[in-house]
Amino acid sequence: KNPPPPGRATTPPRQSARTNALQTKRLQAASDAATASLLETQSSGFVEAENDKERTYRLTQQTLKRELDVNTSRHIYDLKLGDNGYRMCYDRSGRYSLLTSSRGHVAMMDNHTLTLQTELHLNDQIRDATFLHSSNLFAVAQEKCVYIYDGDGVEIHRLADHSDPYRLAFLPYHWLLASVGRNGYLKYHDTSTGEFVSSHRTKLGPCSVLRQSPSNAILHLGHSNGTVTLFSPATPDPVVKMLCHRGPVQSMAISPDGRYMATGGSDAQVKIWDLRMFKELHRSYGTVNRRPATSLDISATGVLGMAHGNLTTFRKDCFLRAPALTDTEDNETQVNEYVPHPQAYMSHSTPGRTISTLRFRPFEDVCGLGTSGGISSIVIPGSGAAQLDSTEAGCNPYADTRMKGESEIRSLLDKLPPHMIQL
Repeated sequence: KNPPPPGRATTPPRQSARTNALQTKRLQAASDAATASLLETQSSGFVEAENDKERTYRLTQQTLKRELDVNTSRHIYDLKLGDNGYRMCYDRSGRYSLLTSSRGHVAMMDNHTLTLQTELHLNDQIRDATFLHSSNLFAVAQEKCVYIYDGDGVEIHRLADHSDPYRLAFLPYHWLLASVGRNGYLKYHDTSTGEFVSSHRTKLGPCSVLRQSPSNAILHLGHSNGTVTLFSPATPDPVVKMLCHRGPVQSMAISPDGRYMATGGSDAQVKIWDLRMFKELHRSYGTVNRRPATSLDISATGVLGMAHGNLTTFRKDCFLRAPALTDTEDNETQVNEYVPHPQAYMSHSTPGRTISTLRFRPFEDVCGLGTSGGISSIVIPGSGAAQLDSTEAGCNPYADTRMKGESEIRSLLDKLPPHMIQL
């Protein structure tokens, strides 16, 4: 054989064959997963009523706990942590949850073993927190600016540019940390290089509602004048501006496929919007106790969770089209008329505790509630989709240290630039 040209590295034949075999297995696994998702015809494990007189929303968590298996029933519990006002969030794998109180208590918990991993007492006001690209790093929105801590509770970085933040969001495919706060500026920060990317003035005053679209990484902001603006780091002005409510927007949620958006306003109404046409789907839901929805979330199977006061209501089939109308009815009503589900799917109450955060746990039929007195975990049958992609970074709840390191490197190599976030 001819020798390789000078200056060019050669790969040993055994190592090259092993790399090709791993690549072939990865492609085959991705193909099999896509085929399985197309051929999967079984429905999710929802609770169904046997007759017309039964109501599934009357099923309490204590009754459900006696009928569930031991592993699932472990996720029904209440943590009474004092009257500090707690919020919570999950990482992308659903393995870890981050609990924060308004008075400076931060705790990270392992949801598989139900053990405490990290606990901090910052003696500072905390408004929001989120995980970064892995469960070993998380950002906390404190009173003056944003701080980043590692899994041991050690302060890693202080982001002084993000002053007076209210809400945080992390874009995993772009490694961008976004914040919005009292001054009404939306700011992006690259967590891989530490560079400040961009800052956009919303011109609508303080903002405390921030959610991201999982499909295109567009950030949705809810404002006090009832409008929702969509921002991209590449454009200084909002790409879309929608008037959703007659009063301030209190909460927001976006479906995992990025097609639908749910908004809750101070008028005690929850509206469903089609993001493909930017139009309202159907008549809005009114909350049971006529209180504004303080938190909204949509599960992987399309279950809409609404928190209002000390009550939570869960609805399914929120995005179904209404049946065809007759020829005598109005043609304009035929085009955009959608019918919501007439009854709630499930409900849960926390007496004496106001719910501030409602989040579905990825890949599980579990929903976490952050209340004014601690944390609650409940089971909502059929809300989770147990279809995880172990090759995607941060989405494998059973990954060990070696797998986490490899997925982090792969995610960093596949990082997308900020200017690719477009509507």
